[in-house]
Amino acid sequence: MPFGHSFHCDFETTDEYFGLLNDHLYLKEWIRTLIERIGMKIHVVDGKEALLIDTWAGEDAPETFGTSIVGFLTTSSFSVHTTDNGILYLDIFSCRDFAPGDIIGTCMDYWGTGISMQNWRKVTRK
Repeated sequence: MPFGHSFHCDFETTDEYFGLLNDHLYLKEWIRTLIERIGMKIHVVDGKEALLIDTWAGEDAPETFGTSIVGFLTTSSFSVHTTDNGILYLDIFSCRDFAPGDIIGTCMDYWGTGISMQNWRKVTRK
């Protein structure tokens, strides 16, 4: 019996969508939509969603810049990292199974022509 499922996907944005990679409101709505569409829920602690979003400049690598979102699901966790060169990295781990096509499809629907998938991988953990 599998213990959990891990999904990793890299996306690249077009120039006109580049600014959205650091738009906290847009990213929060996108991740909420994605999590809902794959049948999961963001964990709530004391009435607040257990997610953190921050835009950063790398202390160890000052030339880097991006936004990160981390959060707990009722079934495990997710993280999103964007870069200053237009890349979005998505990682989801869940004890509940999910279809990679639902994640990819939701991302493509939400971002439209502004994003292209570069690669993805799903691993089932035992």
